[in-house]
Amino acid sequence: MPPSPKTHSVLEDPPEYPLANVWRRMRVGEIIYLYLLQGRAKLQAYMTYNLDSPLTWPEESLTQQVMCDEELINFHVCINAFYNETAHYADIVLPWTTYLERWDLDARASYNLRPYVGLRTPMVQPLGEARDVRDYFPELARRIGGGMQQWYPEQDVREYMEKWSQNVPENPDTGKRGLDRLLDEGIWESEQEPFYEPYNVALTAEELEDSVTDADGIITKDGVGIGVRIGDRAVRGFKTPSRKFEIRSVFVNKIAKNEDCSELIAKSGMTKTINRPESHQGHDSEIDPLPIWFQPLEMKDLADDELVMTSFKWNVHNHGRTMNLKWLAEIVHSNPAWLNPKTAKKLGVQDGDWIEITSYRSRHLEQVAPHLSRDGDDADAQTARKEVSTMRVPIVTMEGIHPSAIAMSNSCGHTQYTSVAQATKQPATKGSLAGSDTATYHDDDYQRNMWWEDKSGGDITKWQKNTGNGWNQNKLLPIAPDPISGQQSFHDTIVKVHKV
Repeated sequence: MPPSPKTHSVLEDPPEYPLANVWRRMRVGEIIYLYLLQGRAKLQAYMTYNLDSPLTWPEESLTQQVMCDEELINFHVCINAFYNETAHYADIVLPWTTYLERWDLDARASYNLRPYVGLRTPMVQPLGEARDVRDYFPELARRIGGGMQQWYPEQDVREYMEKWSQNVPENPDTGKRGLDRLLDEGIWESEQEPFYEPYNVALTAEELEDSVTDADGIITKDGVGIGVRIGDRAVRGFKTPSRKFEIRSVFVNKIAKNEDCSELIAKSGMTKTINRPESHQGHDSEIDPLPIWFQPLEMKDLADDELVMTSFKWNVHNHGRTMNLKWLAEIVHSNPAWLNPKTAKKLGVQDGDWIEITSYRSRHLEQVAPHLSRDGDDADAQTARKEVSTMRVPIVTMEGIHPSAIAMSNSCGHTQYTSVAQATKQPATKGSLAGSDTATYHDDDYQRNMWWEDKSGGDITKWQKNTGNGWNQNKLLPIAPDPISGQQSFHDTIVKVHKV
């Protein structure tokens, strides 16, 4: 692996968010385009991989604006398996293979608490010029040169997979190990006992050898916490400075103030946890060591026509990545706004009526995060709230929606990403195919037979229920990172609603 970068970019590690990158490199992705627009950073080259930010990130219009501005992003290379919205705004698209066309090792968190490794092998050859990223990156490194190629010594993907799986143990019955074993069996699972209650696992005599126990019972070895004594037992405990489940966190309070937390980090045993870098100096925050709750300013005293917008996922879709799958799109392709029947009655609307939604920025963030403000924000003449965007959508009434809320799903509203995702029929080519043409991998039915195409031409009086490709809710949502962690607030945007 190449060495980690020694400098930090404000895009990667914005200093305004004290906990964003302390434990893991979470980053605050939603502010990238805003910071570029504000001139806080410059991008000569931008490489996106498996990303669809114009659809899935907040403030769709700002994302599109920045992606189209060559002064802000000089050169954009997109790696994706499909021509999605991100690819549409790129300078070069490197077509990525689908999961049916590439090698992969699957080793995610296991629900049965036993480590495993699974192997995925190509079923078919890649279409067109599509290649795996494990082909692209070494080739790009060789072409760029300057020593970059040394980090990609493998000759092909197979050799890469052999190295990646080299620790898979030998099967005593077959004598096969590593990639050979996975090719033979498909998956390897550890035979250890399920890893229940890891905090309660007793430390072994070997682990305790040469360890030190302090007055609080914290056990350290070579200066790093490994456990805690509870009565006469030495157990792993939790990976916190006290090695106990912490409701009150001194660490969170100190790290927010840019204080040195090296001792607390060492006791926790979380060796990847870091102090905030020098670039964070001057960005001190006050975080209560105890969990607190307060009502954001914008939630107080809502007008009768103001609601809290929330979001949700469908059980047949994976965010914005599955709307190109026709049989899933046929089940869910449209996403009207959901309102409680009492709320709908108060607003004078019923199922199928259209409403106009106007979204606003957070008043709380205006006070605590002024760096999110920008020129040109229009304020509502009556409420002084700053507008984000407006959208017209039909409504459906749902008893399960809170009377003060309005819900819209994500996944819908594609402007690219295949004709299926756009719910736009394509003309027939030659003849009419009942299924896929195995010679060309072309399926006329996939592109033509969509009964849910919207034929209204944008005239809401002609719109038929459950037709079209839906609406991108993220057009309405403002860039609103939590001031502590930087995580985007997707579920509490204040909106004004009225009948069209």
